[in-house]
Amino acid sequence: MPLINLTVSGAYKTHIPWTVIQVETGQTFSSLFSKIVAGAHPRLVIDEELSHSFLDKVHIGLTKYSLSIVDEQLNVNDVCSMFGQHVKFIVSQTIH
Repeated sequence: MPLINLTVSGAYKTHIPWTVIQVETGQTFSSLFSKIVAGAHPRLVIDEELSHSFLDKVHIGLTKYSLSIVDEQLNVNDVCSMFGQHVKFIVSQTIH
């Protein structure tokens, strides 16, 4: 399973700091986010705010300082192999 360097940020805070995780083959960015929020990656601590968030944007790049927006339905492995292993999820709060 490939590795990526991932962070998850909201409008006012970082929910998950840059962390290296393994990604299942054939997974989309959207499904990866859903699994993270569901607790599938035990090393990642999910706060209450993140558990009530939705994926707004996905950024990817060769470094964490040079990222481009990609579609959340794209395959993680395919995109990362071409554009870099740094992935930043931007989330928004659900209204409740």
